[in-house]
Amino acid sequence: MRWGWTWDNPVERAHRIVATSAELHPLTPDELCRLLDHVRERDVELHVLLFLAAITGARRAQLLGLRWRNVHFDTNRISFCAGWVEGPDGPVLATTKTKRSHVVDLDPDSLAVLVEHAETIGTAPDGFVFSDDGGITA
Repeated sequence: MRWGWTWDNPVERAHRIVATSAELHPLTPDELCRLLDHVRERDVELHVLLFLAAITGARRAQLLGLRWRNVHFDTNRISFCAGWVEGPDGPVLATTKTKRSHVVDLDPDSLAVLVEHAETIGTAPDGFVFSDDGGITA
């Protein structure tokens, strides 16, 4: 309109679309325990992944990018430094958005779950916690 190419403003006829988002209903502690018990009977590795997600609040990309060198058994801590994201040519291991690690303290029972997982699959320092790559890195 400003340049004289149209005589009316199509924006004036546009209507704002109001979209309502679905309300999230997180699991109750009882439901979470039942889910974890159910999964543990069928897939131990998935159980560890879900357990850590629930305990730490980490996102899926952070959990999948977790390396054994970021699990500090001596201080009962995990530091999330990177995560898998979709790059132009496929998945890429990238640092966090803030470029800082996210450190989470674990209670002894939670650490025991990770220790058992480590004893089952091995802990090559550059290996991923949730991988059977034998320590091969990306």
